[in-house]
Order: sequence, then C-alpha cells, then structure tokens
Amino acid sequence: MKPAEAKAHARALDLPERALFDDVQAYCMFIGIGRSGHSLVGTLLGAHRDCIIAHELNALRYIEAGLDRDEVYSLILDNARSGARESWAADNGYSHGVPDADQGRFETLRVIGDKRGGATTRRLRAAPDLIDAVRETVGVPLRVVHVVRNPYDNIASWRASYPEHTLEKPTRDYFEAAQTNLHLREQLGGSVFDLRHEDLIAAPRERLADLCGFVGLEADPAYLEACSSVVYADPHRSRHDVAWPPELKAAIEREIGRYDFLASYSFDS
Repeated sequence: MKPAEAKAHARALDLPERALFDDVQAYCMFIGIGRSGHSLVGTLLGAHRDCIIAHELNALRYIEAGLDRDEVYSLILDNARSGARESWAADNGYSHGVPDADQGRFETLRVIGDKRGGATTRRLRAAPDLIDAVRETVGVPLRVVHVVRNPYDNIASWRASYPEHTLEKPTRDYFEAAQTNLHLREQLGGSVFDLRHEDLIAAPRERLADLCGFVGLEADPAYLEACSSVVYADPHRSRHDVAWPPELKAAIEREIGRYDFLASYSFDS
C-alpha cells in the first residue's frame, strides 16, 4: 500500500481501541537478515495478551512518509487482525499459529510493533537517521529484536530462492547486512536484544521469557507452554542442501570472526 493510501486507510479505520494506544509502553521493531526465523519470533510475541505485532507491514516506510503515531498503530492493528501472518504461512508451508492465543487481540496494549527484519535493516542502511523519526513518532522506548541464524543456513536459504545466482551473491548480501546490523547495535546500545534462532528452538520457554522481559511483558507459564508447543524440534540446516566451494566456506569462516553476534557459528556447529 502506498503511503498516501495507507494514511487514508488508517484514518478510515473505526477502531474503538485508539484511546488505548496511550497505554503502549514500548515499540518493537526487528532487524536482521531474511530467513532467520523472524516470522516465528513475531508470531510468538504477537500471541501475548498485551502485545500486537504486525506481519510484514513495513511500518518504517509509513513512518518515513510522515504518518503519525495513531495512523501507524492503526495500520499495525489492522494488519494483525487481517490474518496477514496466517496467509503468509499457508502460502509458504509454515504453521506458527499458537493455540488459544491472543493474536490480533489484546487485553491491555503495552507493546506494539512490526515484524520486518531484513527490509528494516536495508532501509536503515540507506537512511540511518530514520531511527530518530521512529523515536519521535512512537514516543515510547524502542525495543529492537535482532534475530540471528547460522550464516551458512541463511545463505543457502537465499540461494534456494534465487537459483539463478551463485552462492557468492547471497554471501556478499549476507555480510553487507551483517555490517549494517553491527552498526545498528552500536547505535542503539541496550535497546537491542540478540536472539539466536537455534537457541530459541533448543529452549523456547527460556528464550521467549527472556525476550518478553526485554520488551516489557510478563510471560506466564500458560503462554510460554502454548508458544513452545508450536516451535519445531530442530532447525532446518539448509547448508547441507547445496555444494560449497572450499574457498567460499573458508572466506565465510573468516567473516564470521568479525562479528561478536556470530561467535561460535561454523559450518559444523
């Protein structure tokens, strides 16, 4: 939706909850690299009774275009209620729906945000001052979730989507995004939470409880249990689906060493 159309759409929405936007205590945005597990994390957070997370709304685009807080929040809430996440999951063969969850609904709206990690990183690389516009628009603390996955799996997943490319292109794209995320983490400091995809899958209750604490949500046992029930048992190791030139594997290993948030990742980890 173009910004002008989005603005008109937001104003046309008859949302009785608009007054409850004043209860929002934090705005949650995602940074990262595509195919890292952002959709799973956004779905789990959005299942909390006091949180709304849009799926791929691209709220940053609308903030950049000058939409105000209530307009952006209205679009986020409309997106969450529209089933955008469920439609995406059905089209891509995934199912992250949390049983008996409050996705698209809330009791007290304390945290609101948009799950769009890779595109947010790219937009902030092009216009780093947009962070200031986000802060000014939402008027509450930012809580930035940085989802990380083994680089070899990321790169292999990208390659599978674009078979016309060699592995070298997604490798360059990956580390260009990693460099941007490194700068964003330095810029945002304690407002960033690093979440490893593999850690979430290995210990979903513990890692989700940590994430909820970071964004300002209380994680009760029933919520954590429901969320953990939809987390798959093992991460898909896409790296084994492609043939890696030895020199490229070695170059990736060297690049991994430049980033603290990639520490301990390797082809065999």
